[in-house]
Amino acid sequence: MRPAAGACLVLLFTLAGAADAQRPKLGIGVGGGVVLGTKLMDFTFPTQMDEQEVQLAQQVDMADVAIASIHAEWYAGAHFAVRAHAAWGAGRTEAFTSCAESPEFCDGTQVERSRFETGYGAVAVTALDAGVSIWPWTPRSVGFAPFVTVGAGAFRYDFRAEGGEDRFFRPAGPRTQRALLVGLGADMHIWRSLMLRLEGVNHMVDRPLGATDFRSFGEPRASTAGDLGARMSNVRLALSAHVYFPFGESWTVPD
Repeated sequence: MRPAAGACLVLLFTLAGAADAQRPKLGIGVGGGVVLGTKLMDFTFPTQMDEQEVQLAQQVDMADVAIASIHAEWYAGAHFAVRAHAAWGAGRTEAFTSCAESPEFCDGTQVERSRFETGYGAVAVTALDAGVSIWPWTPRSVGFAPFVTVGAGAFRYDFRAEGGEDRFFRPAGPRTQRALLVGLGADMHIWRSLMLRLEGVNHMVDRPLGATDFRSFGEPRASTAGDLGARMSNVRLALSAHVYFPFGESWTVPD
């Protein structure tokens, strides 16, 4: 990731050249970050164990997702920008299954013995989106320039199931969800038109899992008590190098 980001920045500086300081017209950035731990699902479901129906609780999490990202902006006004963004990365999933009944009910049963059973697998993610940014201060006019961004796009998950056929959670294959975005960020001046950008964005998507991703002791999960269609949040934190164009000798620009 680092060599690629460095090569992109060198190319940007080479193509830009020096120009008189003025309000930026375009901005391009490359960087990386993480998607914070995400609860993909948390629900209960009935199943037959030891010749009786019991309620199991299951929580599915996505964790350790590292991403690379690139973005471009067109500054349509002094305090307004249109932006496009792409990110891709990989992490893992975990599924924890336990007894949802009272402790007395579960003691000594098969469900109690499987309390710490964990299903897991790899997951690759891709985010593509477009939106707008609003700046209280004109970009590049101050040393620390915060902004708010909103937008829409898509968030793609590609699950790689691992483990045996007896795992409760066995997702496989890609699925793409529509996403609504809202976030905060800030540019901090480094040198000339080079900025360090810190950004946090919430990608709000429909849950990517379905009943066929789960099993109940060897049988496909026909139904669940949870709402598989409910929305969830993927919070992305990213740090990137951002370059304003024209590439000016001075970064202070009167509003």
